[in-house]
Amino acid sequence: MQWPVTLKQTLLNNAGKISVLLLLAAMLCTIGYLLPKRTQVFRPTREVLHQSFHGAGEIAALNQAQLSSKTPLRLQSLLVDTGDKVKRGELLAQFDDQELQADEQAAKAALDGAVSSEAAAHTNWLRQQHIEQQAKDDDRRAHILARTGKGAISQSDLENAKTSLQTAQLDLASARFQWQQAQHAHTEAQAQWRAAQSRLADTRMVAPFSGLITGRKCSEGDIISPGTDCIELTDTQSLYISARFDESVLGTIQVGDSCEVFLRSHPNQALHGYVERINRSVDSDTREFTANIGLPALPPGWALGERAVVVLHHTSAQPVLTLPEHLLTHANGETWVWLLDKEHAVLRKVQIGQHTEQASEITQGVTPDSLVLPPAHYRPGRRISPVRSENESRD
Repeated sequence: MQWPVTLKQTLLNNAGKISVLLLLAAMLCTIGYLLPKRTQVFRPTREVLHQSFHGAGEIAALNQAQLSSKTPLRLQSLLVDTGDKVKRGELLAQFDDQELQADEQAAKAALDGAVSSEAAAHTNWLRQQHIEQQAKDDDRRAHILARTGKGAISQSDLENAKTSLQTAQLDLASARFQWQQAQHAHTEAQAQWRAAQSRLADTRMVAPFSGLITGRKCSEGDIISPGTDCIELTDTQSLYISARFDESVLGTIQVGDSCEVFLRSHPNQALHGYVERINRSVDSDTREFTANIGLPALPPGWALGERAVVVLHHTSAQPVLTLPEHLLTHANGETWVWLLDKEHAVLRKVQIGQHTEQASEITQGVTPDSLVLPPAHYRPGRRISPVRSENESRD
């Protein structure tokens, strides 16, 4: 390649100046690197972390019953409606019971007949016991007379006594069997009567616990089949918020942690609650778990399934080693800090635990005596002239 004469001549004439400028630039870079950079340093501090987590949830009930009929019955009268408060054992609905009343009366009559039959069979068994004992006595006397000889008893009378005993024994066994059969019939009739009573009692729908009627899906005259919901009863003392949180906070929140709940119907009213239960199952799609949030009371106008926002507060059990968030550098899922090590800047990877918007717990990588530099365009090994920060000066 041939340089133009004028450019070549210019470079030759200014070669010395260019060399001097390059040398000066190199010297300045070297001096800038060797001279220590004045920078504030910070020490990790031990403090109790106060964390907040947000989750979505809805109102749910731990005790809730869908009331129906055990057999197909016509609803004769409905005594409650949605929104009514009821007490345990209170009658909610009455089904048509005419046929079941007749069945119960028939079963009761059959039971009375079975009781009478058993009593008669028992009396007959007792009578046959007496007859069998009398036959034994007659047979024993006949044998005693036969042993004395001299024609005290004829052979025919002796045979008659023996036959009478055998007949009495057979009659006694038959009476015992009849009495046992009568006992079984009595037991069966009693079971049928109790079953009829139970079916009759099922025509009365009563509240299994005290609560609030939160749903009605039937009307008078409807045929209610088994499995067809008629009335929904909710125990208002068992209401809670089913809240969903990201799985990353599973190891942080604990039963008893306090929280604030904001219902969609009362968005500006903070309800104070607490964690009642943590469900140890994570949804495979959302990667969330649920927690039961207990509330002392709900404001008027709530509804099952109503959405809510839950702000959960957690305080660490003991002080932990922390650094302010502005001293941390996050990249590719890892966390780094610049440390002052023998007057030089060193980049070190750290592990973080609990964290808030202002600070993070440092579980690995620094110690309470470490001197931390604020993030800047350092080069590893750059000399640092530390300037004590406020928290370092207090230490």
